Amino acid sequence: MAADTGGAVTQYRLLESTRSYAREKLIEAGESAAAARRHASYYAALLERAHSEFLSKPLAEWMADYSSCIDNVHVAIDWALSPDGDSDIGVALTANAVPLWTRLTLLEECRTRVERALSVLSPDVARGGKREMQLFAAFAAASTLTKGPGLESELAWSATLQIAERIGDIDYQLRALWGIWIGHHTGESQAKALEAARKFREVATLSSDVADPIVGDRIIGTVLWAQGELQAARSTMEQVLRSYVAPSDRSHLIRFQFDQRVTAYSALSLTLWLQGFPEQAMEIAETSAQLAQNLAHDPSIFHATALSGCRVALLAGDRPSADRLLALLQGAVARQVSYGVWIRAYRGEIMIRDGDPEAGSRLLEVALTELPKAAFHAHYASLRAALARGFA
Repeated sequence: MAADTGGAVTQYRLLESTRSYAREKLIEAGESAAAARRHASYYAALLERAHSEFLSKPLAEWMADYSSCIDNVHVAIDWALSPDGDSDIGVALTANAVPLWTRLTLLEECRTRVERALSVLSPDVARGGKREMQLFAAFAAASTLTKGPGLESELAWSATLQIAERIGDIDYQLRALWGIWIGHHTGESQAKALEAARKFREVATLSSDVADPIVGDRIIGTVLWAQGELQAARSTMEQVLRSYVAPSDRSHLIRFQFDQRVTAYSALSLTLWLQGFPEQAMEIAETSAQLAQNLAHDPSIFHATALSGCRVALLAGDRPSADRLLALLQGAVARQVSYGVWIRAYRGEIMIRDGDPEAGSRLLEVALTELPKAAFHAHYASLRAALARGFA
């Protein structure tokens, strides 16, 4: 047996040869199924505790307590959702594992496992209960971050909202409205996005979190930017940054996927550029990226770099900043592969700008085929314009 004394609690692990021998003996004795059930039940109880402590414990302490159990959690879910398992245990395990997958940035793992859990819900749960609502929300959020907004996430957010409204859950109404908003905003209907944002702002007044209405202001301001109402967007973002205080439990990172200060700085940076203030725009973009880096939160790093900082740096002709921001994004790619297409796209644009249009156009053209056209429309259009310059 090996002992790991590096943490607050000593962890013990059987050597692999001993584990293999013990597994064979369990099978010979006809007790492997019972052992698998006990194993899954133990981790279901552990994750229920982890879920309840998620917003109350300091992040570092919470991660120290629970991050090492991820492999056991996966084994437990595999058994529970197998034909010989217990789907009720599997669904509970999956729902309570969402914070752990999110913190470990295992977003594709989260999406596929939640999708599996939704497919085996028992009839009483599938009638629209809290557990189903939580799973739909987790699936929608993970799908948005891994595949971009689209029909898959839209349907899941709509299902979340229907259940949340029926059972009177304000928190999940806001999560769903946020998801519906981002789907419209990054798609083709800013009018529908504004409608969803205003509905969010209205529901947020009923929330116990005093920062939620400010999040509503932030997403309204983002739509105003997309509609070309630059001064209104700028005023809104500046007011948000003056008023917003991030919850100490970092709950907004889970509920709304990105740090709200990072997203406000990103929108303000783009707005300042369009208003003709390139130096201020670049300064704000750097602030956004630094904040995201300090948070060590990959989705926020992605937002600050791919959706704002890199674009502003290239528009300003600031190659050192563009390279630095791409390097920051590259670090996030090591943990979240789906971000890699943005690096390839920007590298292609840089090659075109540096006088190698043939190679740059090839790289950028391939990247654009991998980038969902409905996702992040303004940035997709900018990259298409860069490709046109490469072909010129």
